[in-house]
Amino acid sequence: MSDQRLIVWQYAADLAVEMMPFTKLLPLERYGLSAQMRRAAVSIASNIAEGYPRKRGSEDHRQFMRIALGSTSELETQVIIAKRTGFIRDTDAEKVESLLDHVQRLLGCVRFR
Repeated sequence: MSDQRLIVWQYAADLAVEMMPFTKLLPLERYGLSAQMRRAAVSIASNIAEGYPRKRGSEDHRQFMRIALGSTSELETQVIIAKRTGFIRDTDAEKVESLLDHVQRLLGCVRFR
């Protein structure tokens, strides 16, 4: 089974894709918040993919799932900061926050198996 068939990976990939137009709402800045948000989103799907072929339940597998979960917290914080600074409106963040919540819940179910 390919990692791309995993529901959690599919949601994580959707989240990474959604971050591209989402971050265009942010002001232009070099090495700033928008770049960090894109990296964190890509990191989530990438770590799920990297951890998938490891033996399920092994320490390697769990570590990659923990890293992916950590990246969701990083991205969640960055979305909150973008909203608090007024860079984006709550309504603009709804889809991203929904996908992020889905990924966090799914990772919570699989990370220690």
